[in-house]
Amino acid sequence: MSKLCKKCDRQLSVTKFHKDKTNKDGLNRWCNNCKRESRFKNCEIPEVYLKRRWVNFLKYTRRERVITYEELLDLFRQHCKENVIQGKHKYACAYTGDTMTFFQGRGQVLSNLSVDRIDNDQPYTKENIAFCSMDFNNKKGQLTLDIIKKILTFFKKKGINYEME
Repeated sequence: MSKLCKKCDRQLSVTKFHKDKTNKDGLNRWCNNCKRESRFKNCEIPEVYLKRRWVNFLKYTRRERVITYEELLDLFRQHCKENVIQGKHKYACAYTGDTMTFFQGRGQVLSNLSVDRIDNDQPYTKENIAFCSMDFNNKKGQLTLDIIKKILTFFKKKGINYEME
């Protein structure tokens, strides 16, 4: 049995289509390859990627948020403008300066954009958000500002120079 893909106009085996209960035949209108290519292409657009992250955030977390998606998007655009003014890549991580990516559906991509709470003890607010790579955000993990201060105090006692040059 076969079906016509509405995207690439190829007649393909029904095994090349995902299930979709909303269609009469029970299959998606686009073949698996077209669907995948579209998802990867669209999610490399930062605004689309950020929107999907926001939707997933609302769906899977119970953390308090005192910010709307529109405010988050405005903050991201401001972050990008400031990076360009400072001579950095438009999509540079706030902490490391590394260029962030926007891949969706490829597992955890460590260079992807992540929204960090600067102070993990506080909710997501305009003042408590930094745009960084997923890698850095994972490493920062559960560190609080208090823990970071204790680490820096320890370094100082040991004579380790951590000052910015």
